[in-house]
Amino acid sequence: MLNFKQYCCSPIFKICLPLIFLCGVTTAYSQTDSLATKSYDELTKAYKKAFKSDYELALVYSEAAYVVAQKENDTLKITYSLHRLATIKSYLSKNVAALEDLAKAKELAGQQKNLDLLYSLYNLQGIIATDMGEYLKALEAYIKSKEYAVQLNDELSITRASINIGLIKKLNQDYEESISIFKENLEIIKQMNLDSTTTAFYNRYLYINLSDAYLRMKELGAEDYIDEAEYHNNLGFQFTSKTKNLDDYYSLLINKAIIHFEKKEYEESIRLATDIKQYAIKTKDIVSVGTMYFYIGKSYHSQGKHKEAIENLEKFYEIIQKSEKQYSNEYQIHGLLALSYSEVGNREKFKFHYNEHNRLQKEAENKSIKVISAIHTKYDLPKIKAQLEKIEKEFKKQERRKNWLYGISSFLVFVLIGGFFFYKLKVKRIQKRVEAVLQKVIDLENEQENQNLEEHKKAVISSISEKVTDEKASLLLEKLAQFEKREEYLSLDCSLAFVAEKLESNTSYVSNVINNYKNKTFKVYITELRINAALIRLKKDEKLRSYTIKAIAEEFGFKRQETFSKAFKAQTAIYPSQYLKKLREDLEID
Repeated sequence: MLNFKQYCCSPIFKICLPLIFLCGVTTAYSQTDSLATKSYDELTKAYKKAFKSDYELALVYSEAAYVVAQKENDTLKITYSLHRLATIKSYLSKNVAALEDLAKAKELAGQQKNLDLLYSLYNLQGIIATDMGEYLKALEAYIKSKEYAVQLNDELSITRASINIGLIKKLNQDYEESISIFKENLEIIKQMNLDSTTTAFYNRYLYINLSDAYLRMKELGAEDYIDEAEYHNNLGFQFTSKTKNLDDYYSLLINKAIIHFEKKEYEESIRLATDIKQYAIKTKDIVSVGTMYFYIGKSYHSQGKHKEAIENLEKFYEIIQKSEKQYSNEYQIHGLLALSYSEVGNREKFKFHYNEHNRLQKEAENKSIKVISAIHTKYDLPKIKAQLEKIEKEFKKQERRKNWLYGISSFLVFVLIGGFFFYKLKVKRIQKRVEAVLQKVIDLENEQENQNLEEHKKAVISSISEKVTDEKASLLLEKLAQFEKREEYLSLDCSLAFVAEKLESNTSYVSNVINNYKNKTFKVYITELRINAALIRLKKDEKLRSYTIKAIAEEFGFKRQETFSKAFKAQTAIYPSQYLKKLREDLEID
């Protein structure tokens, strides 16, 4: 049997090796060729799908889309491609390369004056700068993104910029301020009219950061904030689906593992952190892998298991050395390694990590002071100034309103006095009109009592129009008189066709006779009969006066209260309510 060296020197291996290499090259080229045939939209769609599970594959698709966009010489597509490249590279911790793509994208977006894209690009720049520990640059980017959000009048984007500034405060140990910002924005999100998915996303993000901020306060020896951290973390779980929001679900589990550690539940913390680490390795989330190594090592250290602590902490330190990301807890790693190496008797390692701990802690403190000072100068003070200016404007507005109220009050006094006199005059006019209506009612009553049918017929016949024969018109008018006597005009269905049927005639002839002998249209004729009937019966019938205006209207053939009131006013110059009021007053006097 050939050993490995003999096999490598054999003719078969020498023949196979080039073939293996050729197959590999062919496979690589075939993959490249297959991407080259895809359109920009297809590659973008593939990028979005891959982004959920495989960042490396997503990078391949985004690079291919960028090439296609360049070939098409489409500036907008090029800009969006650069944005996606910067995004995926930041997820892969290739921050320097991501910033290079961002710089190109910002220049193109600026030329296009694309405010939406500029907001997104500066927001991403802030995220990357934060990741690299360059908090002042991150602050500048977030302030810039907020300016674009204000120009867009996009309340959600303005809120997001505010949350990001809260994140910088958290990372620079201004925990109380960051917690205040996160809680304030939770309330703002509740008040926004957002869809349930967006609302859940921001609730998850804010609760994750609130829990983390409370945990950081505990780490620095502040009051016991573990209960607050656990409370907000549990609220975060309420908005999180293990299947749909897996990354956020594991972020909450990370907080839970830390909570176990702070509660001195070390074995539970190690178990949960180990599970999270396996998931993070699978998804290539190097940051979470490092964080879990840190807390596993920390838990072992607290148990006095220093070899196990060193093993895990060194793995995290190795990740830090290879990463472009700045880790805020790096000085803590060196401190724990220094203590652990001291326990196992490794003086050289102890000294190295002890010195690094002191150096990094001092740098972190100085950096935090500068960042918090810059936030106060560039964000907090302008915000306070804006609030003060708003208050001052409100005071001036109130002063103007007060002066305006004085003026309007004086005007209203004059109007009130004038209105009083006008009201008195109006009341007198209405009283005169009511008296006139009452007199008309008396006349109508007298007319009913003294009416002589024969005289009426002679009067009618004497005024016959040349358009119709005397005999035919006389007969129709006689029937019309009977129609009036029977008060059939009070029917709700009383139309021209209804009357023609009752008079055994046709609509044209009936309309013609009423127009010529009554000197009015059919509508006016029926309305006058109804209103006159209402005037007389309302005066006589106490029960009828207790009806509503709507019921009274229906009683006299009107289907709508408004039509009745309008007709009553047109015929009498007063409203039904005014007539009823006068009748009731007269009844009380009697």
